Amino acid sequence: MSKYLIAILLLSCSHAEKLDLERLKLPPGFHIAVFADAPHARQMVFSPGGVLLVTDMSDGTVLAFPDTKHTGHAERAVTESLDAKWADEGWDVNLSLFDSEIRDPLQALPSGDKLALSNAKGPRRAPGAEALIGYVTGPWHVLASWSYLEASQVDPTGKRSDVPLVPHQAGSLDAILESDQRVGLTGSIT
Repeated sequence: MSKYLIAILLLSCSHAEKLDLERLKLPPGFHIAVFADAPHARQMVFSPGGVLLVTDMSDGTVLAFPDTKHTGHAERAVTESLDAKWADEGWDVNLSLFDSEIRDPLQALPSGDKLALSNAKGPRRAPGAEALIGYVTGPWHVLASWSYLEASQVDPTGKRSDVPLVPHQAGSLDAILESDQRVGLTGSIT
């Protein structure tokens, strides 16, 4: 039976409550826990080496939450980015460049009818860029995001190649109308 990892991203708002995990109803066999605290998270992605990268909307930084001991909880947050922010008359623009290197990443290699785990010959690298643009006019909020990730690794032949199943680009566009209630439309592409 396949198991699925479900990631939940909670977007911050002006009034945030502490998440009560006991109130969430999960199907039998599923478990939920807080991995890391990122109260102003906008987007998140796992790097090829398993490090959770989170964009913090409060200051435009990219936070890295490693879990090298595989405990299910982030050990620490490390910022590895170059950020620029501009805001004026309803516009809020954040641009980030980031880079990460994962030393001794695990790789799964076919071994007969099984998979064998071993350390890759070289590090995995994941440089990238992200743009977050917001515009507010009256009750309307428009949010656009785009990210680029060039994840590469050393393959078993010793050559550097793209990490499989990691999209190079992703983007989203959200339109939200806030009045007595919040109504929105979102679209995304990878």
